[in-house]
Amino acid sequence: MDKFLSGVYFMSSNDRRVDAASALKWSMDNLMKDNVIWLYPVGLSFVNAILLLMLARPNEFSITIVFLLSLIVSIAIFIFMLISAKMFVQIYKDGSLNFESAKNEVMSNIGSYLLVGILGLVISILVITVPITLLLIVYSVFYPPNEIGKNLDRSIKMLTNNFSNVALLAILAIVSGLLMALTRGLIDLIIDPLATFINILVLGGFTYLVAESEHIGDTKDMEGFSEQ
Repeated sequence: MDKFLSGVYFMSSNDRRVDAASALKWSMDNLMKDNVIWLYPVGLSFVNAILLLMLARPNEFSITIVFLLSLIVSIAIFIFMLISAKMFVQIYKDGSLNFESAKNEVMSNIGSYLLVGILGLVISILVITVPITLLLIVYSVFYPPNEIGKNLDRSIKMLTNNFSNVALLAILAIVSGLLMALTRGLIDLIIDPLATFINILVLGGFTYLVAESEHIGDTKDMEGFSEQ
């Protein structure tokens, strides 16, 4: 698999090799170094799996209350995944990791990020458009999230110019999503957290891919780049 992934790459304008294998390796290495990147969203995914099991037993639990709780937890998972992406950015830029700083950056723009999330849900209705959703989220982490139009345009250009690597990474997210959708019962207590971990792994891969291809970090004052 690694040989296959390594064989698909593109050369940036500075002859920098960027491929799916190196992106996934970079992401996994950092996930293994510090569990704060994935612990909260994976833990919340486990909680959400329990809530979904409760929804399957409407005679024993209040459907409305459990549904609302599940919705709140789902939103929290999305927010923590954005925080994870912010921490990936921190690591890429200078090797540091600061959870509080990443959390504050996300929460200070929470309205814009929720709009990005809603747009992402709409876009990803079709499976083939999932890569655009993932890229939109990553670009919204690197660039101001209120620049939704510009970030969507950047995402489409990235997909067009680097289709093979983007598609390979997106396939992992699609497979994990299908696992979550198709499994039912107690197995969800394992599948859902695992799928969330895979999604964070893919998110880190996209972060590396975008940063390398855009040369983020090569210059401190990239046009459009913001520390937020």
